Amino acid sequence: MELDKKTLIGLGVVIVLIIAVFAYLAYDKKKKAKAKAEIDAQISSGQNTLSGQVTAGVKPDDSYDATADVQRILNAKGYINDDEEAIYDTIRKLGTRSRLVKLRTEFMRVEGKELDAWLASKVFNDSEMATYNNLIQSLK
Repeated sequence: MELDKKTLIGLGVVIVLIIAVFAYLAYDKKKKAKAKAEIDAQISSGQNTLSGQVTAGVKPDDSYDATADVQRILNAKGYINDDEEAIYDTIRKLGTRSRLVKLRTEFMRVEGKELDAWLASKVFNDSEMATYNNLIQSLK
């Protein structure tokens, strides 16, 4: 079976595109891993400053595992409709500002972004952000 010149050129283009996609994916994965390692190092050394005056000077509650709550918040982001109530419920259930600090720290570790900034840009409108701010102000 002999392939004509156009078919060979087409196959060559497809192969080059596939290689380019894999190279980009490998580069992107390496870039994200580096960013995450930098965030982990900042958090571990205490250099990372999390947003919000509500938690200024508050130490994280190390007995609280924020992993499930971070996933709940991330899962509340929908393609068409977000589940703001799931986020509000998560914040209400924290109960303390020290747990909020831990949640924000874990969110930064997982997502690479500050929780408040992510919520403001990806999930909440202004009135929903105001509700969130009221909830965190009410934490003890």
